[in-house]
Amino acid sequence: MRRLRWLLALTLFVPAMSRMISAAPQVEADPNQMYPVTPQSGTWLVCAASYTGSDGKELARQRVHWIRTKYNAPAFTYNRADEERKRLNDEYAQRGVRKSVRIEDQFAVFVGGYNDIETASKAREVIRKWPLPDLKLDSGKSAYDLEVTQEFGPKGAGKQESKAVNPFLSAIPIRNPLVAKQTATSSADYAFMKKLNDGEEFSLLANPKPWTLAVKQYMGASVVTDQPVKEGVWDRLFGNSKGEALDAGERQAHEMARVLRKLGFQAWVLHAKQTSVVTIGGFDAIDDPEMEKTRLRLTQLTQQIVASSANKSDPLGLFASPPPMQVPRPEK
Repeated sequence: MRRLRWLLALTLFVPAMSRMISAAPQVEADPNQMYPVTPQSGTWLVCAASYTGSDGKELARQRVHWIRTKYNAPAFTYNRADEERKRLNDEYAQRGVRKSVRIEDQFAVFVGGYNDIETASKAREVIRKWPLPDLKLDSGKSAYDLEVTQEFGPKGAGKQESKAVNPFLSAIPIRNPLVAKQTATSSADYAFMKKLNDGEEFSLLANPKPWTLAVKQYMGASVVTDQPVKEGVWDRLFGNSKGEALDAGERQAHEMARVLRKLGFQAWVLHAKQTSVVTIGGFDAIDDPEMEKTRLRLTQLTQQIVASSANKSDPLGLFASPPPMQVPRPEK
C-alpha cells in the first residue's frame, strides 16, 4: 500500500513539475533585433564573445539570437565604440570644434544579468560548456576565429589543419558597463579583496588603469584553460596535500604572471575566494584601441611558442580571445 501511495504521488508530481518548467517566461528572440544592453540588464553580466571589424555587428546579432533561442537566456549586444564616439563628440562640442569621429565598431555579447559576481561566476561555468554556435556569413568567410595546427614529421612540415575556436571557453564575468559607478566595489568587499591579495607581487589592485584583459583563470587547485591539462602535473609542481592544494591556484596564477612579464607583457593577478585571474595590460576604457593591439601581440606570441616547441603544443594555454575586465576600485 505504501508503494502504491508513493507511485500515485509521483504521477501527480511529475506533471506538476513539467507545468512549472513550461511556464517559465520565454525570452524574446527576434532574429532581426540586436537587443542592446541597458542599465536594466543587470549589474553583472557574462561576456560570452567579442567581435571587431565589418562583420562584427552581424556576428553579434547571430550569437545573441542563438543564445536566446537555444537556451532561453537573456543575451545582449554592446558596441564599445558608441561610448567613445559620444565622449569625443561631447569633448569636441565643448571646445567648439566641428569634427567627424570615425571609430571602428567593437561588439561584445553579454549574457545576464546578475546581482553579484558570485552568481555571474556560476553562470559563466555553465556558459563555458556551451557548444560552438552555428553562425554563417553571407560572404562565405569563416564566422569563427581559427586555431591553426601544423603536423611535423621526419621530413619537416606536413599536414596543416584549422579548427574553429569556441569563444564560450573564454567567457568571464563583467560588470555592466552602463551601470553607474561601474568600477566601484563596496568598502567591505574591497577590504576583503585587498586582504586576499596582500603580499601578491603582481596584484591587479595596483594597476593604475580602470580596464585590463583577462588571459587565464585558475579555480582553486584546478585550472580553467582552453587546453587540457594532464592529471598530476600540478601535484608534482605544488604538492597534493590539502593545505598545499588550497593555494595551488594562487601560486599558478603568480607564476603565469611572472612568465608573461618576462615575455614583455604587463601582467597582473587578482585572487578571490575560489579563483585567481591573470590579466595583462592597463587600458583607459573598454573600447581602448590598445586592447586589440595587445590581443594581437599575445596571439603572435602564442604562435611563435607553438612553432618553436618540440611537440608543437601551447604550454601557456591562454584564452584564445581575452575578454576585457574591470580593475576593482573601492567606493568613494
